[in-house]
Amino acid sequence: MPGARRKWSWAGASLGAGLIVLGCSGEDSSRPDCIELGSSCEPLYLPEFQAVFDNTLSRTCAQAGGACHSAEGHHGGLVFTDIDQSYALLLGQDGGKARVKPGNASCSELIVRLESVGEDWQMPPGTALPARERCSIRRWVELGAPRQ
Repeated sequence: MPGARRKWSWAGASLGAGLIVLGCSGEDSSRPDCIELGSSCEPLYLPEFQAVFDNTLSRTCAQAGGACHSAEGHHGGLVFTDIDQSYALLLGQDGGKARVKPGNASCSELIVRLESVGEDWQMPPGTALPARERCSIRRWVELGAPRQ
């Protein structure tokens, strides 16, 4: 069975290399466009963009020192250091790709990535945001993703 062991080792090495390459980008062709969301969740904070930005985007996603969406590491074209720019980028108001579909959390890329715990395309990579924090962002999108 030495051949089988080599195949397994090669597969493991390929998977490991793929995850290293993915890093913050989390790109995966198998990522669904939409997901099924449960009907209820308990938000950690008010589902308002100011709270989403202050509590999650700038704190978790844009902290300096190699964070995926900092000024240094603007993966996927997203930088979460300025609240107005962050909002425009998420909603595609800058001419780029919209990651949020107001009123449609199930098909918003931001929510698909946040809620896909354990998948290669999960955001943030590694440890998922707590369920209540994800709920706050989801509720903001469901409410139409208002800026105020």
